[in-house]
Amino acid sequence: PPVPGPLGDIASDVTRADLCLAGTTQRCFEVTTAPNHRVVVDGPGASCVFNGYEPGKDLWYTHVNTFARANWRGFDDLETGLHSMELGFGTQPCASDVAPFRDPHLHASDPSEWTHAGLVHPLNLTQGKYYTSVKALNSPVFGGSLVTTVCHAVPFVLDFTPPDQHELFRVRFNDDATRVTTEHHVGDRESNIQALLFGMGKTPDDVLFLNWRKHCAVPGVGNTCEQTPPDTELDILRTAVIPVPAQTFPEGVFLYGRIVAENNVNLMSFMPAAAPFLIDNSPPIAGSVNDGGFLLHDLYWLGDATQLSINFYDFHDPESGIDFFEWCVGTDPAGGACDVLPKTRVSHSARVASGSLDSIHALHDQTVYATVWAANRGHRGLRVAASSDGARVDATPPVAGAVFTTATLGNVAFVTRPHLLSASWQGFEDPESLVVEYLVTVEVTAPAPRVVLDAASVGCSLDGSGFFDHLLPTACPMTTMERFDLDLAHGETFSIVVTGINGAHAVAEARSPSVVVDLTPPELAFFGDGTTAAGEDLQYCGGGQVHANFAVSDPESGIDTLEWSVQEMRNGIPLQVYPPGTGGTNANQHPWQVLSASATQASTPSPGSPAAPTLENGHVYAARLRVTNGAGVQRQFSTDGCLYDGSLPEVLRLKVGVHDCLEDEELVGGKVLQSELDGVPVCWTAADSQTGIASYTARLVVAGGSTTVATLPDAFARASGAAQDDVAFVFGASLNVGGTYQVCVRATNGGGLESDERCSFVVE
Repeated sequence: PPVPGPLGDIASDVTRADLCLAGTTQRCFEVTTAPNHRVVVDGPGASCVFNGYEPGKDLWYTHVNTFARANWRGFDDLETGLHSMELGFGTQPCASDVAPFRDPHLHASDPSEWTHAGLVHPLNLTQGKYYTSVKALNSPVFGGSLVTTVCHAVPFVLDFTPPDQHELFRVRFNDDATRVTTEHHVGDRESNIQALLFGMGKTPDDVLFLNWRKHCAVPGVGNTCEQTPPDTELDILRTAVIPVPAQTFPEGVFLYGRIVAENNVNLMSFMPAAAPFLIDNSPPIAGSVNDGGFLLHDLYWLGDATQLSINFYDFHDPESGIDFFEWCVGTDPAGGACDVLPKTRVSHSARVASGSLDSIHALHDQTVYATVWAANRGHRGLRVAASSDGARVDATPPVAGAVFTTATLGNVAFVTRPHLLSASWQGFEDPESLVVEYLVTVEVTAPAPRVVLDAASVGCSLDGSGFFDHLLPTACPMTTMERFDLDLAHGETFSIVVTGINGAHAVAEARSPSVVVDLTPPELAFFGDGTTAAGEDLQYCGGGQVHANFAVSDPESGIDTLEWSVQEMRNGIPLQVYPPGTGGTNANQHPWQVLSASATQASTPSPGSPAAPTLENGHVYAARLRVTNGAGVQRQFSTDGCLYDGSLPEVLRLKVGVHDCLEDEELVGGKVLQSELDGVPVCWTAADSQTGIASYTARLVVAGGSTTVATLPDAFARASGAAQDDVAFVFGASLNVGGTYQVCVRATNGGGLESDERCSFVVE
């Protein structure tokens, strides 16, 4: 194939068999099947194919979209010479989708008349990149022409819009005001930026103070600018340094900076003026720098495990104001070192700044110093610096101790005063920066979680705020807190959380056991005299003892203790008889007998025991019960008392064979004879002057033996309770002729004492 001119650092080079499709002017007589078409994409340093009409010079940018031109040099075929040349344009290298390949020399009758340049017209191109390709065909006829295609890798860019300008952020002068640095956002997606023009005026619309000064992306000869190579990333899109003539700027004058951007097709756009800046030749006035992230407070210790914080204030500039701050942290006492945290810029409105650390433990127990630089808004952006007095690093939190629910290092499970907080703690320690403050929180955990008291200080901080302004820390001596302003409700469960804070403001928490609020006293279901049946209240008692039965409960805190005592009523005055006391009014002289917390009955000791009370007939004895629940709430209860009867009842008369106790028995040989076989008539009289007759037990037995024939019917077992009682009825039974029988009776008084059994004469 034909030989092209210099191709530089070739991007690709292939030879393929395209038969008669290698070119539109190709001679095709018995075309060879061997590779006949060489396709080359040139690279940097190539000087064979050029965009544009100027020979040997590449056109990179244009704003004309109606035609496209190219030129080339160096194509030759030493054996047969060149038959024709073809020119095409496309949107990709080697493509011809914009203008198909055609011979630009069809009008010439001889190769000596070739111009080695071509023009395609008319076109209607849109903005974008276009690529030039040139074909060279040699002269053979038989076998077909051999073809070489050179695809130019450098496009020409069509651009007929001005640059995009977004914002001029900032304008700065150097110290001697001979250079201006601008920070801006400008760009051109098609033809890139060729130059920036900078000017200054006293209004946003003029450049009367400093006429336009050009800054080239690629400087040329003199004050000219070279075109910017395509696809070049330019720093000029973000910042530019522009020389200005040395001059004296008047103090106190506001100036507006303006920028004009020019692209590579010489179209311009004007950027709106930035905020004005003041001519100010004096630096700002330094303020104060404190260690720690609490404004106006300077900490002696720092201890955040993930970051270091500083605060600063009173930096100001009366002429132009503060534009921004920069800060860093280092270990040099002289300040200005940044070996702990690098220099970082923050807003002019910032007063607190923080920086993250990989690990603060590497700085443990070292002293670090913060430095702040303030830059003013003047034309030179002058600065001033100030450093802190340093803070030591405590990278470890305090050691948590134990929290108790009383003020005496003890715990209670229940409380009865919903407004009272009584707490104590011990064991909080910090060997480096000490525990300097405690915060107490009361949290309800059930039934609905809520915070009753939120982080209340015990008052150890010097100013009540918890800060320690660069003073050596002092251990907080407080270990208790009592308050009377809580708002707890009955049935709520709460715990006390104590937070210990060390001098570096690191914290450790400890929580007390849970406490239940119980505002209700124990509940009494029943309390009666006697133990014959649970829930029964007897009027009489006897047998040398006093008995009581009861049922108590407390659903919140349970029953903690049960105690009881017995009082004797004498002329309406209660006197304690059990447990025995010494008289008087104090508690020891009127003691209580402790019972099991689950007890339901109580009795005085049996007669003859050392602590057994002396009970007198006819006196009333009342039982007293003192109940204490788990919250310490007590209630006392008392029975209405029982009348004591220690004497036995007596069966005065017992007659058989008669229907009325006033009748006399008819004895025959010491026996009562009767003819009836269906029962034995009987009557008796029983008496008890104290508690009356309460009941009877009676039986019909075979005389001389223990065989019971019949027992007393229920209708006659209960007595009237009178001091003397008469009973008459027929003891129903089936009797045998010639049999001998007796009736035996026992009487029981109101105190539960039984008489001796009395048996009648024999009935035959």
